[in-house]
Amino acid sequence: MLTYLAKRLVITVGLLLGVTVLTFGLVQVVPGDPVTANLSDQALNDPAAVAAFRAKWGLDQPVHLQYLHYLGNLLTGDLGISQQTGRSVAEDLLQYVPATMELAIPTMLLALLLGTGIGMLAAVRNGRLTDQVIRVGALLGLSTPPFWLSLVVLYLFFFQLGLSPSGGRLSPASHRPTPSPACTPSTRRWPGSGTWPGTPPSTWCCRCSC
Repeated sequence: MLTYLAKRLVITVGLLLGVTVLTFGLVQVVPGDPVTANLSDQALNDPAAVAAFRAKWGLDQPVHLQYLHYLGNLLTGDLGISQQTGRSVAEDLLQYVPATMELAIPTMLLALLLGTGIGMLAAVRNGRLTDQVIRVGALLGLSTPPFWLSLVVLYLFFFQLGLSPSGGRLSPASHRPTPSPACTPSTRRWPGSGTWPGTPPSTWCCRCSC
């Protein structure tokens, strides 16, 4: 048992190292220069600024040393600086991971419950019409592109049934806005998002938007 676990551990470590090598290699062969992408035209004309940038990010070192530096940063949790936000990538992940977990965890639990129940039903009704319908449904589910299915679900539950918001994320303290007679008629809105589903425009107003 210990031998098996040791082999699996070695394989896992080797696989992770292979992923880092592949990721680092792809970044190296992608056309473009990080210096050109990050510095302004004025700074690019200054050799001292270019040299300082390369020295700061280790771009003046050999490729194998850059990889070791990259691997060391990964092991210590340093994922670098985002070019879009200018903040640490770890900080951005900590900001957005909770919202992702709010979607992923209930989705996985729902899929586990439904999948187990439907799988047991298919096993009990093996070879019968119920089993065949479940197989066809599972095949269609696996074959349907997720981006297209998400648009269909959004159209059904937001535009048609009015059971969900069109997007955004609500905090636990969010509540449905109340109409204000002193406001100019407008559209009821989700806080920070789209309109309340199923509500005709120009009928209600949010107090916070007046």
